[in-house]
Amino acid sequence: MSKKIESSLSPSEVLVIKAKKPRYSSRATHVEGLALRAEVGKVPKLTLKNLGRLASTGRKLARIDTKMKKLEADRAPLEERAIEMAKAHDGLSGIESKTYKYRLSIFAKYGVTDYDIGLLKEDLGAAYPTVIGEGLTTAVSVPFGLATSFGPISSGMIEQAITDGLVGLGLSEEQIGQFVNTKPFVEVKEQKLGQLIIDEQVTLSPDVARTTEEWNATTAPFNMEAAA
Repeated sequence: MSKKIESSLSPSEVLVIKAKKPRYSSRATHVEGLALRAEVGKVPKLTLKNLGRLASTGRKLARIDTKMKKLEADRAPLEERAIEMAKAHDGLSGIESKTYKYRLSIFAKYGVTDYDIGLLKEDLGAAYPTVIGEGLTTAVSVPFGLATSFGPISSGMIEQAITDGLVGLGLSEEQIGQFVNTKPFVEVKEQKLGQLIIDEQVTLSPDVARTTEEWNATTAPFNMEAAA
């Protein structure tokens, strides 16, 4: 299992390593059947004791990894069975065993993606401003709806203000178009939208977005007395 830690290398050293893209090769040792893997051009010198320790460590890790892959293969159909049972029984989310001291949790993570904003706007009607947050990503982040002397700010106003400012610095609109990238974004406040649906204040068309679900079945040690 990899673990990210703070590196003692400087940013320059790391960037050089990434740019060089080190290559590795096998180098035979004086022990028959063992070869060290090392960066090309470097010759690490290990004592016989450390060579033996590394070989033993590698052998144990390989055995564990092999077992883990086998266990993962064995686990897959069991997880699928648990998930199918949860899907078939509304509200079921797992099981606990006092005898074997485990808790099985079965759950799904749901998501809504690829909203059809035009259709969503039609469905929401007057509720649209309370559910939808609009903005424009540029070098500066400005929330839509901010009051200005020309009325609530919009993406067009922001783009024009940026363009006018850069033109004032002596740049042509053609130059500005080459390096200024503005992109409108829309944020759907899903918690608010969900509550409006619960309260029967809005009804959404089935085609307003795509939905996803990701099912999981996990286990953990469980102490029935502590849970009581």
